[in-house]
Amino acid sequence: DVYKRQGINAEYGILKDQSNTTTLQHYNTTTQHTNMSTNANMNLNELEKAVLSVIPELSSFKGHKGTCGRVGVIGGSREYTGAPFFSARSSLLVGADMAHIFCDHSAATAIKSFGPDIIVHPALCSSLSIADEEKKDEISKKIEDDVSSWFPRLHVLVVGPGLGRDPFVQHVTRLLIQKAKANQLPIVIDGDGIELVMQDTSLISGYAKVVLTPNKNEFERLSKKLNTRSPQELAKELGVTVVEKGEHDVITDGVTCQFVILSLLYFI
Repeated sequence: DVYKRQGINAEYGILKDQSNTTTLQHYNTTTQHTNMSTNANMNLNELEKAVLSVIPELSSFKGHKGTCGRVGVIGGSREYTGAPFFSARSSLLVGADMAHIFCDHSAATAIKSFGPDIIVHPALCSSLSIADEEKKDEISKKIEDDVSSWFPRLHVLVVGPGLGRDPFVQHVTRLLIQKAKANQLPIVIDGDGIELVMQDTSLISGYAKVVLTPNKNEFERLSKKLNTRSPQELAKELGVTVVEKGEHDVITDGVTCQFVILSLLYFI
């Protein structure tokens, strides 16, 4: 009764009328939200400047479609269709002009349905789709020739996203990696492509144009196999660039080492 007579809410302990307590609480809340929004905007401005600094100006650009980058992705299987698409699509979003995906024929329709801006080649086939075992060598040769015929037109090759572990597909992929090296193509190896490296590190050893992108578990398995303890040691042992993905990405060529720390922005 006393609280009610004084116009005070006993449960929350604040004045019901427009008292200084209510006004002060409102001011503090508003100030907190304003400060958080300001900090978020500052972070966004800094992020925008960093992104713009690596995007070439197009005002004096005199190229044509393909001048800014042609990317090939070897990957995509019956089970995994998203990974190769995101690899190809990401390359377009950061400035590449054209992206090709060389996938298992069973994955082609699904990948094509994700977007019209990716060129999809249903070039690979799994062991299950080969009825005659005696024709495997003939078929692998044909796939190798068909896919590698595109290599002179590409600027970089991504190997592994959604590739799967089918033995025949992995065999053909080994041949394609060797062809890419013969063409002096830079190669990014990710996902199931890293499994190929674990089976035979000589596949990429000493080829400086390889970027290996293991996650935490893949890195630990590679390190155990090669008796290395850090991404820098692994890169030096293989003679490639390593990007260890994790909470903080580590990028190293065995000599220099960079740490990439990504912060999440929260908006209230």
